[in-house]
Amino acid sequence: MKAQAVVVEEEFNGGTTPPAGWIFTSITATLNSNSNYGKTQPSVIMDATSDQITSATFVAGTSNAISFWAQSTSGTPTTSDLLSVEFFNGSWNSCTPATFTFNTTARMYEATFPTTATRLRITYTKSTVNVAIDDFTILNKSGTCTTNSFLWFTSITYNSCNANTCEGTDEFLTFQNGSTAMNLSDLEITVPGVGAGPEGTTFCGSAVNPCDEFFTTNAAYVASLNAVAGCTGFFLSPPGNLIPANGRVIVFMGNPPSATINFGTLCSSGGNYYCVFVSNTTNCTGRYSNASTALRFTTIRNRNTGCSVERSFTPSNGVGNDGDVVAFNPSGAETYVSNGSCSGFAILPIELTDFLGEEVAEGVRLKWEVASETNTVEYIIERSTDAVNWIKIGSVSPAKSGSDNFSYQLIDESPLKGINYYRLKDIDNDGRFKTHKIISVNLMNKASDIYYTQNEESLIVSFNSSFSNAVLNLYDLTGRLVRKIKLEENHTVSISKRELQSGMYLLKCENYPQTPAIKVLVN
Repeated sequence: MKAQAVVVEEEFNGGTTPPAGWIFTSITATLNSNSNYGKTQPSVIMDATSDQITSATFVAGTSNAISFWAQSTSGTPTTSDLLSVEFFNGSWNSCTPATFTFNTTARMYEATFPTTATRLRITYTKSTVNVAIDDFTILNKSGTCTTNSFLWFTSITYNSCNANTCEGTDEFLTFQNGSTAMNLSDLEITVPGVGAGPEGTTFCGSAVNPCDEFFTTNAAYVASLNAVAGCTGFFLSPPGNLIPANGRVIVFMGNPPSATINFGTLCSSGGNYYCVFVSNTTNCTGRYSNASTALRFTTIRNRNTGCSVERSFTPSNGVGNDGDVVAFNPSGAETYVSNGSCSGFAILPIELTDFLGEEVAEGVRLKWEVASETNTVEYIIERSTDAVNWIKIGSVSPAKSGSDNFSYQLIDESPLKGINYYRLKDIDNDGRFKTHKIISVNLMNKASDIYYTQNEESLIVSFNSSFSNAVLNLYDLTGRLVRKIKLEENHTVSISKRELQSGMYLLKCENYPQTPAIKVLVN
């Protein structure tokens, strides 16, 4: 059996007294009690330039990465407050990356070094603040640790789903395991501290690891999830405490949560969810501070491979309701959703891998690719002139072919003169939607001389200012003239949508026939 990736894990439990073989240079203070964020207290403080922590000697060839936790203890750091990380293999050299800035919120930092190294050190350059260091871990990373192959950290339900419940046991997070099965004993998750308590509360799958709480299973609660959802066998305990390759996992922050959540809308998504529980039975204080304006960091690590993935979000960016969820795409971009009860919760519909726009003879071609599209019922393309106010210009139905990769396109036949902003929205089968990144296409030279925008009340039609006294005719798709529009000095006219039915129209110029007609989608 392969040895675990964690070669050295130092918690600095001796405070300012260095562990055997270690060297502390000018380390004279520690961080204890509620502000500590390591797995165990205390953390050590660096409060002056050239303060340094040097590891004991380890065997060359056994490791290639270092991770540690850091946090300012005396205010907001500047970019000149720097932690330098070096390795020794006959001389001291910089790790990759060589330096780290840090902030007021605790988080894990990681660097790599060649396997020829036999020692590591962290040196502080102080500008304004002191910094606490903990959980100095030397790792032997193996295999591929990219986000997609190792693990997709999919979401955190950071505002518990049901009012007046125990927030600390009812929060949960989800991830999808990578291409290799993971023993529950190798799983390690570090979350923000309880309330004003210790940052970096760590959950582990084995009691031999220095952790605050441990993972367990709960067959009775899993059975109740299936019963309430009405989809027998959809929720499972990890068989033999093994999370299968590509398995979807829900990690509940308590054992059990104070209520049984109804995940009934997940039944049609196929597959299974494996349920893991943190051995917290009484602490009801939430770990994510529902309305916090500070970044909150969470890290998932596989101790067997050394691979880890970190995600951060700002709770105050959410809706502010029970059931607030932050969902992450594979690159870590977050989306905030809420329905108050979590009944519609799932890994969000699609994994967007690309979204592009290009000028073509017909107008603007919008192309997008997705790696998965669970539960998606419609893709909508919206356009804007200011990236603030949006109109729908078309939609595409998903392929639903069973493939893992999908490609789509839509032509905007009536782009606006100048910069056109586009965004993609995917609609889930329970009505939820996700809006993806905004792209822009500049058509300053070739866009139609006729263009339009719309809001909830009006259709606003404009014409190139080089044409005077233009007359535009608006036709429905049967060829019936719906409206004659005269554009005089201001070259713009507003039409109330109450005069129009939703649907597609054709807009032609009567007295400048060389000008191409455009399609107008009224919604």
